[in-house]
Amino acid sequence: MADDEAVRGVFPARFHVGAPDAGGRVEVCDADSSRRWVLGGQEFGVAHQFDGARSYAEIARSTAAGGRPALSVEAVRRFEARLLRLGILEHAGARVGARARRRLRAWFRACATVEFAGGDPTRLLGRLERPLRWLTARGTVLCAVTVVVAALVAVAPRAGAAAGELRTALEGAGLLGFLTAFAVSALFHEGGHVLACHRQGVPVERVGIGLRWLIPFAWTRPDQQVWKRLPAASRVLTIVSGPLGSLVFAALGAAAWHFGHGIEPVRLLGLYVLAAGTVGMLPTLIPTLDGDAYLLLELWLRRPNLRGRSVDHLVATFTDPRRAARTGRGERLLYVCFGSAALLSQVAATGLVLWAAYALSVEPLVTR
Repeated sequence: MADDEAVRGVFPARFHVGAPDAGGRVEVCDADSSRRWVLGGQEFGVAHQFDGARSYAEIARSTAAGGRPALSVEAVRRFEARLLRLGILEHAGARVGARARRRLRAWFRACATVEFAGGDPTRLLGRLERPLRWLTARGTVLCAVTVVVAALVAVAPRAGAAAGELRTALEGAGLLGFLTAFAVSALFHEGGHVLACHRQGVPVERVGIGLRWLIPFAWTRPDQQVWKRLPAASRVLTIVSGPLGSLVFAALGAAAWHFGHGIEPVRLLGLYVLAAGTVGMLPTLIPTLDGDAYLLLELWLRRPNLRGRSVDHLVATFTDPRRAARTGRGERLLYVCFGSAALLSQVAATGLVLWAAYALSVEPLVTR
């Protein structure tokens, strides 16, 4: 390959580039999606020069600055290939098709995700700094874990009875009680993430609740640059704190249901809370759905944006086979398997929600 050959990659103009942090790292965000990347200062300086017109030799010569030797042309080619795989660069020859695919993905995201409520919790966290310090202390967390385990162990032998009562309790207006409890359970789950991030010094940009592919869903969006600089153990802690919040909520419901059988409102409330905490947590434990287990899988495989890469590879397999073929054999197998499983599990979860809604609200009316 000639050194004066024009580069294949293009750094998209639509990308939003943040201000450099103290270490010179720059966050790059895709305006058409939620994808984000963090590049070193020198990496960004090189990546920004890919315009589909410059040659590899020109970009290589431009890297000789500040006493540093220039990169070789081969190093520039390898860097371009890596950025193309990550999605930071796009192929110059496929810009029209790529634009159409981006718009299609943006349309799907707009249809797939509907936010009912959300906001930035920074101000509230600042006002509650002292009680939050106590709430997130190690002793408090250990006590919460102990209470959760004790409550769930006590109720486990009666799980069958709880399930039978729940089926009757959800019919008719009871479904509204469950949905209310479900919304509150989302506060406990996302609150666990928010508190853990706050304890680790990670700013939280937004917390929201809504629907994703008709599935009730809540999310916490921390500052990715700060979160990714945490040690792996601290990042794991911020992830598992969400399911812990759901377990605390479920344990409160289990206690109310177990001890409130003589008081009907307390028994029903406990039943709704127990079910909502459990049901709200289970989808986050499925790695192929967009939840806590998925984030743990990304950390374990060291593959950020695994879902986006997998879906993009599946789409490219049918729309741009040559680009898909440039992916390594191991990566190709991972993307095909995970992408297929993610799509199937999303369809299955949506179908389950629709079936449950029909069985609990429509079917009882039809069979009367």
